[in-house]
Amino acid sequence: MDHHGWGHALSQLDSTVGELTDGDLSIRVHYWGALSEHRSNLEHKHSFFEMCYVAGGEGTYVDEGQTHPLTRGTLFISNPYRVHRIESAGMQLIWLAFDLDTGRTSELWNSLFARLAQSDSYILHEAEDSPAVLLWKAILQAAAELDTTRFPLERLVLALVSALPQTFTPDRQKHKPALPPPRSASLRQALQFIRDNLESPLRLEDVARYFHVSGRHLARLFQKELKMTFTAYVRQERVRLAEYLLRETDRSVKEIADVTGFGSVHYFTRVFSAAAGIPPAAYRTAPQQKGMPFKEEHA
Repeated sequence: MDHHGWGHALSQLDSTVGELTDGDLSIRVHYWGALSEHRSNLEHKHSFFEMCYVAGGEGTYVDEGQTHPLTRGTLFISNPYRVHRIESAGMQLIWLAFDLDTGRTSELWNSLFARLAQSDSYILHEAEDSPAVLLWKAILQAAAELDTTRFPLERLVLALVSALPQTFTPDRQKHKPALPPPRSASLRQALQFIRDNLESPLRLEDVARYFHVSGRHLARLFQKELKMTFTAYVRQERVRLAEYLLRETDRSVKEIADVTGFGSVHYFTRVFSAAAGIPPAAYRTAPQQKGMPFKEEHA
């Protein structure tokens, strides 16, 4: 859909999509917007998230003094309370402003968006085929052409918002360890969810509730099919991601401890050393250790 169809779609969305919830994630949509010729604006900040997509043209995005080029296909997010501005002589831009209803949102989702709000990964170039952009285009198309009183736009909007934390974690997109082929669909989905959200607390009951199963049932699936506990699997995947980040990035040990969900450098060092046989800092500077197999943890 080109910019000529934006007006009707946005009007439909403004009138039908407001407060949305799926039981674990609850959001408030403040506004939808689009301009076929977006012009430069002044430095400003706001208390909510504002995601933007460049549908055509080019410009510049400045966030807390950091300057980024904007071209067709760029997806970026203005996080709460960060000073930013857009410089453009005429750019096709669409945007969505929302925030979380933290009181009705689970601890897991609150944590994911809190990390997103503090992240320096807020811009993604060549994002035309990313899940977030494809969902956004589907939402605009549906709002423009379908009877929104009968079509469940709310589910698409929640899917779009819930895709954002993973969309803006580029390291996680590169780190894709092979997953075992569990027979249970619930376990297969849980493994994917764990891999995509390693920086979060990841408690058994929270993950189980997200997939509408009991914690006891999910724990049994881990024991039966993987021969390990839920906790052991999470710890194993955190170590695998840490190994990748130590090998492929210049992030500090403290940053890696945070992004892999260990929280403290002391705990991270203890767990990593037990799994790899060498502390994180030493692993990074010892090429012969890189790519070594980790000890699988079993219950």
